[in-house]
Amino acid sequence: MVSINTPAGSTSTPLHSAVSEKDGMFLYQLIVDSKFTRTLEVGLAFGISAMYMCLAHSRGESEGTHTAIDPNQSKERWSNVGLDNLTRAGLHTHMQHISEASETVLPRLVQQGQVFDLIFIDGNHSFEHVFVDAFYSERLLKEGGILYFDDNNWPGVHKAISYFYRNRSHVFEIIETPTYPFTVAFRKVKTAGSGPLNPF
Repeated sequence: MVSINTPAGSTSTPLHSAVSEKDGMFLYQLIVDSKFTRTLEVGLAFGISAMYMCLAHSRGESEGTHTAIDPNQSKERWSNVGLDNLTRAGLHTHMQHISEASETVLPRLVQQGQVFDLIFIDGNHSFEHVFVDAFYSERLLKEGGILYFDDNNWPGVHKAISYFYRNRSHVFEIIETPTYPFTVAFRKVKTAGSGPLNPF
């Protein structure tokens, strides 16, 4: 297993929470090809997905910004390793880190009228957290924007995705990802209210 040094450099941690190279490059290409300038991520961990997205912002025609929501970076398990990786890669100037829980940040961003081109959900994997993340992400996404879920093989994540697949099909269309079914992505095709409630 790949390991990565902590910011202090005295210990190493197994790289256990990171997107694959295929998904990272897919996110990178989506941002560059679509000229996305505002991306959002729930869950920073080692900062691997954030580095792909920040790199895309740094190389686009119009330099964009990436927002990462993660209240756990400073805790012992992570020791700010994701933030440190972005700094060492020279990409930290393209990212804003919000050290709060997503269930409090996302509704605030909605109230502020914020809009994003792509939202990557890879935070707390319980059903209720993924569902709340996706609920508010729909409201934050512009039409044509991408909602991208990681770890569909986790039961809670899968159940939340199933709800959106079965009940928000009048708003989203599914798009192919390189590692489906472990990752699932939707494109927002229109803004709409509630539809029929189907079992999920």
